[in-house]
Amino acid sequence: MLTFKLNRISPKINNFLQLINYLKELSIPEDNIISYTDSNLYYNIDLPREYSSLVNKKKIIPVPAGIKGDVAIISYCLRNPNSLIISNDLFREYFKYLPKNWIIHKRVTVILTKGEFYLIPMCDQKNHKKFKN
Repeated sequence: MLTFKLNRISPKINNFLQLINYLKELSIPEDNIISYTDSNLYYNIDLPREYSSLVNKKKIIPVPAGIKGDVAIISYCLRNPNSLIISNDLFREYFKYLPKNWIIHKRVTVILTKGEFYLIPMCDQKNHKKFKN
């Protein structure tokens, strides 16, 4: 599972496509990659037409207006225990609703540096201690 999070930098459709290709190179079947976005991403992404095309092809699922993409992602993961969340969002606002360890173990950070992706699980010892009660 993949989610885009809006930040100060405009999201780039090419980064999304590169990440999907990277996940497929890791032998993750494309059918197992689900991409939820907030409904307003269309207005913030660099190439809205390409974004719309991916939505029409069901490669990206925008959640309905008024619902945060985070909620859709967490709901999916609760129903599908083998899923992971690939996101730069820490999901801290959900620590009061769900066990922190569940979120920490589900979440994988993605970093793009010089055209290369790095996936970093958040359940390593250093990061695990940071989120402990």
